[in-house]
Amino acid sequence: MGTSIQKAFNHYAAIVIEVIPCIIVASLLGALIQIFTQLPLAAGKSLAEHVPLISQWCSFLSVVSDCGILMLPVYVTWATVRHFHGTELYSLFVGLAMIPGSLISGMDWESAVAQGTAQYWSFALQQVPKAGFQGQMLVGILGGICLVYLERFLTGRIPKAVYLFVVPFLSIVPTVILVYTVIGPATAWVENGLTAIFTFLLSQPSLKNWGGLILGLCQLPMMLFGGHLALVPVNLQMIQSGTGS
Repeated sequence: MGTSIQKAFNHYAAIVIEVIPCIIVASLLGALIQIFTQLPLAAGKSLAEHVPLISQWCSFLSVVSDCGILMLPVYVTWATVRHFHGTELYSLFVGLAMIPGSLISGMDWESAVAQGTAQYWSFALQQVPKAGFQGQMLVGILGGICLVYLERFLTGRIPKAVYLFVVPFLSIVPTVILVYTVIGPATAWVENGLTAIFTFLLSQPSLKNWGGLILGLCQLPMMLFGGHLALVPVNLQMIQSGTGS
Protein backbone atom coordinates (compact mmCIF):
# COMPACT_ATOMS: atom_id res chain seq x y z
CA MET A 1 0.00 0.00 0.00
CA GLY A 2 2.79 2.40 0.93
CA THR A 3 4.60 1.73 -2.35
CA SER A 4 1.41 2.33 -4.34
CA ILE A 5 0.79 5.65 -2.58
CA GLN A 6 4.40 6.69 -3.17
CA LYS A 7 4.12 5.84 -6.88
CA ALA A 8 0.88 7.80 -7.15
CA PHE A 9 2.49 10.88 -5.59
CA ASN A 10 5.54 10.48 -7.85
CA HIS A 11 3.27 10.43 -10.89
CA TYR A 12 1.36 13.43 -9.57
CA ALA A 13 4.55 15.39 -8.91
CA ALA A 14 5.83 14.68 -12.41
CA ILE A 15 2.57 15.94 -13.91
CA VAL A 16 2.38 19.09 -11.79
CA ILE A 17 6.00 20.04 -12.53
CA GLU A 18 5.10 20.19 -16.23
CA VAL A 19 2.40 22.84 -15.67
CA ILE A 20 4.11 24.91 -12.97
CA PRO A 21 5.56 27.41 -15.51
CA CYS A 22 2.05 28.24 -16.76
CA ILE A 23 0.82 28.70 -13.19
CA ILE A 24 3.79 30.94 -12.32
CA VAL A 25 3.26 33.16 -15.37
CA ALA A 26 -0.47 33.50 -14.65
CA SER A 27 0.10 34.17 -10.94
CA LEU A 28 2.78 36.81 -11.46
CA LEU A 29 0.75 38.60 -14.11
CA GLY A 30 -2.35 38.43 -11.93
CA ALA A 31 -0.43 39.93 -9.01
CA LEU A 32 0.95 42.77 -11.15
CA ILE A 33 -2.49 43.53 -12.56
CA GLN A 34 -3.94 43.67 -9.05
CA ILE A 35 -1.17 46.04 -7.93
CA PHE A 36 -1.76 48.43 -10.83
CA THR A 37 -5.57 48.30 -10.80
CA GLN A 38 -6.54 47.81 -7.15
CA LEU A 39 -3.96 49.33 -4.82
CA PRO A 40 -4.43 53.07 -4.08
CA LEU A 41 -0.85 54.05 -4.93
CA ALA A 42 -1.56 57.50 -6.34
CA ALA A 43 -3.60 59.98 -4.29
CA GLY A 44 -5.99 57.31 -3.10
CA LYS A 45 -6.48 55.86 -6.57
CA SER A 46 -4.83 53.07 -8.50
CA LEU A 47 -2.18 53.75 -11.13
CA ALA A 48 -4.53 52.38 -13.79
CA GLU A 49 -7.09 55.05 -12.88
CA HIS A 50 -4.49 57.81 -13.18
CA VAL A 51 -2.75 56.58 -16.35
CA PRO A 52 -5.02 55.32 -19.15
CA LEU A 53 -2.09 53.56 -20.87
CA ILE A 54 -1.49 51.42 -17.77
CA SER A 55 -5.18 50.53 -17.71
CA GLN A 56 -5.00 49.39 -21.33
CA TRP A 57 -1.93 47.26 -20.69
CA CYS A 58 -3.55 45.64 -17.65
CA SER A 59 -6.63 44.84 -19.70
CA PHE A 60 -4.45 43.32 -22.42
CA LEU A 61 -2.27 41.28 -20.05
CA SER A 62 -5.33 39.93 -18.22
CA VAL A 63 -5.96 37.84 -21.35
CA VAL A 64 -2.67 36.06 -20.75
CA SER A 65 -3.30 35.72 -17.01
CA ASP A 66 -6.78 34.30 -17.55
CA CYS A 67 -5.45 31.72 -20.01
CA GLY A 68 -3.04 30.46 -17.38
CA ILE A 69 -5.85 29.74 -14.91
CA LEU A 70 -8.99 29.11 -16.94
CA MET A 71 -7.24 26.77 -19.37
CA LEU A 72 -5.52 24.79 -16.63
CA PRO A 73 -7.42 21.55 -17.52
CA VAL A 74 -5.84 21.66 -21.00
CA TYR A 75 -2.31 21.90 -19.61
CA VAL A 76 -2.93 19.24 -16.96
CA THR A 77 -4.54 16.79 -19.39
CA TRP A 78 -1.65 17.27 -21.79
CA ALA A 79 0.94 16.80 -19.01
CA THR A 80 -0.83 13.64 -17.78
CA VAL A 81 -1.00 12.04 -21.22
CA ARG A 82 2.58 13.06 -21.96
CA HIS A 83 3.73 11.53 -18.67
CA PHE A 84 2.02 8.22 -19.41
CA HIS A 85 3.21 8.22 -23.04
CA GLY A 86 -0.15 8.66 -24.74
CA THR A 87 -0.91 10.68 -27.86
CA GLU A 88 -0.55 14.33 -26.91
CA LEU A 89 -2.83 15.60 -29.67
CA TYR A 90 -5.71 13.59 -28.18
CA SER A 91 -5.03 15.17 -24.81
CA LEU A 92 -5.37 18.68 -26.25
CA PHE A 93 -8.72 17.71 -27.78
CA VAL A 94 -10.01 16.35 -24.45
CA GLY A 95 -8.60 19.27 -22.47
CA LEU A 96 -10.27 21.84 -24.72
CA ALA A 97 -13.54 19.88 -24.49
CA MET A 98 -13.41 20.51 -20.72
CA ILE A 99 -13.52 24.30 -21.19
CA PRO A 100 -15.80 24.97 -24.19
CA GLY A 101 -16.74 28.57 -24.85
CA SER A 102 -20.36 27.55 -25.40
CA LEU A 103 -20.79 26.59 -21.73
CA ILE A 104 -20.67 28.62 -18.55
CA SER A 105 -17.30 28.63 -16.81
CA GLY A 106 -16.96 26.15 -13.97
CA MET A 107 -15.77 29.03 -11.80
CA ASP A 108 -19.14 30.76 -12.29
CA TRP A 109 -21.29 27.67 -11.72
CA GLU A 110 -22.03 28.27 -8.05
CA SER A 111 -23.23 31.78 -8.82
CA ALA A 112 -25.46 30.45 -11.60
CA VAL A 113 -27.00 27.91 -9.21
CA ALA A 114 -27.60 30.59 -6.59
CA GLN A 115 -29.22 32.88 -9.17
CA GLY A 116 -31.34 30.08 -10.64
CA THR A 117 -29.80 30.38 -14.12
CA ALA A 118 -27.95 27.05 -14.10
CA GLN A 119 -28.76 24.71 -17.00
CA TYR A 120 -28.44 20.94 -17.29
CA TRP A 121 -28.44 18.15 -19.85
CA SER A 122 -31.02 15.49 -19.03
CA PHE A 123 -29.68 11.96 -19.62
CA ALA A 124 -32.34 9.56 -18.33
CA LEU A 125 -31.81 9.56 -14.54
CA GLN A 126 -28.82 11.91 -14.57
CA GLN A 127 -28.74 15.70 -14.76
CA VAL A 128 -25.38 16.89 -16.09
CA PRO A 129 -24.45 20.56 -15.50
CA LYS A 130 -23.84 22.61 -18.63
CA ALA A 131 -20.57 23.97 -17.27
CA GLY A 132 -16.89 23.61 -18.01
CA PHE A 133 -14.08 22.76 -15.61
CA GLN A 134 -12.04 25.95 -15.77
CA GLY A 135 -9.26 26.16 -13.20
CA GLN A 136 -9.52 22.52 -12.08
CA MET A 137 -6.56 20.14 -11.99
CA LEU A 138 -7.95 16.87 -10.66
CA VAL A 139 -10.48 16.53 -13.48
CA GLY A 140 -7.69 16.99 -16.02
CA ILE A 141 -5.50 14.36 -14.37
CA LEU A 142 -8.27 11.76 -14.16
CA GLY A 143 -9.47 12.55 -17.67
CA GLY A 144 -5.93 12.19 -19.01
CA ILE A 145 -5.48 8.83 -17.30
CA CYS A 146 -8.77 7.55 -18.76
CA LEU A 147 -7.69 8.72 -22.21
CA VAL A 148 -4.32 6.97 -22.00
CA TYR A 149 -5.78 3.65 -20.87
CA LEU A 150 -8.51 3.73 -23.52
CA GLU A 151 -5.91 4.41 -26.21
CA ARG A 152 -3.67 1.60 -24.96
CA PHE A 153 -6.59 -0.84 -24.84
CA LEU A 154 -7.65 -0.01 -28.39
CA THR A 155 -4.16 0.17 -29.93
CA GLY A 156 -3.50 -3.56 -29.59
CA ARG A 157 -6.95 -4.56 -30.83
CA ILE A 158 -7.76 -2.31 -33.79
CA PRO A 159 -6.37 -3.22 -37.24
CA LYS A 160 -3.96 -0.70 -38.72
CA ALA A 161 -6.21 -0.26 -41.75
CA VAL A 162 -8.87 1.50 -39.67
CA TYR A 163 -6.69 2.69 -36.77
CA LEU A 164 -6.78 6.36 -37.77
CA PHE A 165 -10.58 6.41 -37.80
CA VAL A 166 -11.41 4.17 -34.85
CA VAL A 167 -8.81 4.77 -32.12
CA PRO A 168 -9.02 8.59 -31.90
CA PHE A 169 -12.81 8.50 -31.93
CA LEU A 170 -13.16 5.72 -29.34
CA SER A 171 -10.48 7.28 -27.15
CA ILE A 172 -11.56 10.92 -27.17
CA VAL A 173 -15.36 10.75 -27.21
CA PRO A 174 -15.80 8.21 -24.36
CA THR A 175 -13.24 10.13 -22.27
CA VAL A 176 -15.13 13.40 -22.65
CA ILE A 177 -18.39 11.60 -21.81
CA LEU A 178 -16.80 10.13 -18.68
CA VAL A 179 -15.45 13.55 -17.68
CA TYR A 180 -18.88 15.16 -17.76
CA THR A 181 -20.96 12.25 -16.45
CA VAL A 182 -18.66 10.47 -13.96
CA ILE A 183 -15.38 12.24 -13.17
CA GLY A 184 -16.86 15.75 -12.96
CA PRO A 185 -19.82 14.76 -10.75
CA ALA A 186 -17.53 12.67 -8.52
CA THR A 187 -15.14 15.56 -7.92
CA ALA A 188 -18.12 17.89 -7.41
CA TRP A 189 -19.51 15.47 -4.81
CA VAL A 190 -16.20 15.61 -2.94
CA GLU A 191 -16.11 19.40 -3.19
CA ASN A 192 -19.69 19.75 -1.96
CA GLY A 193 -18.93 17.44 0.95
CA LEU A 194 -15.91 19.52 1.94
CA THR A 195 -17.96 22.70 1.67
CA ALA A 196 -20.69 21.24 3.88
CA ILE A 197 -18.17 20.08 6.50
CA PHE A 198 -16.36 23.42 6.73
CA THR A 199 -19.61 25.39 6.67
CA PHE A 200 -20.88 23.32 9.60
CA LEU A 201 -17.65 23.71 11.57
CA LEU A 202 -17.48 27.45 11.03
CA SER A 203 -21.14 27.97 11.90
CA GLN A 204 -20.80 26.35 15.33
CA PRO A 205 -19.50 28.76 17.99
CA SER A 206 -17.75 25.95 19.87
CA LEU A 207 -16.07 24.57 16.72
CA LYS A 208 -15.38 27.61 14.54
CA ASN A 209 -11.82 28.09 15.84
CA TRP A 210 -10.96 24.47 15.06
CA GLY A 211 -12.77 24.80 11.74
CA GLY A 212 -10.73 27.87 10.83
CA LEU A 213 -7.51 26.07 11.74
CA ILE A 214 -8.40 23.02 9.65
CA LEU A 215 -9.51 25.22 6.76
CA GLY A 216 -6.20 27.07 6.81
CA LEU A 217 -4.21 23.84 6.90
CA CYS A 218 -6.19 22.42 3.98
CA GLN A 219 -5.84 25.42 1.69
CA LEU A 220 -2.33 24.70 0.37
CA PRO A 221 -2.71 20.92 -0.17
CA MET A 222 -6.03 21.50 -1.93
CA MET A 223 -4.48 24.16 -4.16
CA LEU A 224 -2.01 21.52 -5.38
CA PHE A 225 -4.96 19.45 -6.60
CA GLY A 226 -7.04 22.39 -7.79
CA GLY A 227 -9.57 21.54 -5.10
CA HIS A 228 -9.27 24.94 -3.41
CA LEU A 229 -12.10 26.15 -5.66
CA ALA A 230 -14.42 24.03 -3.52
CA LEU A 231 -13.64 26.33 -0.60
CA VAL A 232 -14.63 29.54 -2.40
CA PRO A 233 -18.25 29.42 -1.10
CA VAL A 234 -16.93 28.88 2.44
CA ASN A 235 -14.53 31.83 2.15
CA LEU A 236 -17.27 34.05 0.76
CA GLN A 237 -19.55 33.08 3.61
CA MET A 238 -16.82 33.94 6.12
CA ILE A 239 -16.31 37.35 4.50
CA GLN A 240 -20.04 38.10 4.46
CA SER A 241 -20.44 37.09 8.10
CA GLY A 242 -17.43 39.09 9.21
CA THR A 243 -15.60 36.03 10.56
CA GLY A 244 -12.86 36.01 7.96
CA SER A 245 -11.28 37.83 5.05
